[in-house]
Amino acid sequence: MVDRIVKEINICLENDCYISALGMALTLPDICGKAKYPQWKKQNVGLRYKKWYDEYIGFREIPSGPHSEDFSYLSGEVVYSLRNCLLHQGTPNIDNNKITEKRCKMDYFILVINKDEHITSSEFALNYDGARSDCGMKVDLYSLCGKLTRAASDYYHSNKELFDFFQYQLIQ
Repeated sequence: MVDRIVKEINICLENDCYISALGMALTLPDICGKAKYPQWKKQNVGLRYKKWYDEYIGFREIPSGPHSEDFSYLSGEVVYSLRNCLLHQGTPNIDNNKITEKRCKMDYFILVINKDEHITSSEFALNYDGARSDCGMKVDLYSLCGKLTRAASDYYHSNKELFDFFQYQLIQ
């Protein structure tokens, strides 16, 4: 089923169905998290989502270099918040109140749709006393969907035996 979902996400992107692609892509850490952490039941859905994301994608997103501790990044918390806002409210945004990691709290979150340039950026300003202000992210939708689909596909193909909960019939 992961392969089919990834295929359909790519079809959505090819046909400019961006919100559908993003919505489905944001479910992949749910699916893979259920496979990786089957002992965590429904009350821990958010925890397993964030843990799987951080372990397979998020660790690559953490900025390094000068002022890196000031830059927001696509942590499991941020992506889980985006997932919840999109799937439960129809809003492709994040709920800053649900973000606990200080550096990932943002004044703005912008999704960018650009078929040619896939750039995700974190931005901030320093006020007169050196404190971070006016911080946020511009997140490329293609890039985010690509990261989610590649990681989920790789995980699925390396751990197919963990996906024994896939029980469905699909008739065309």
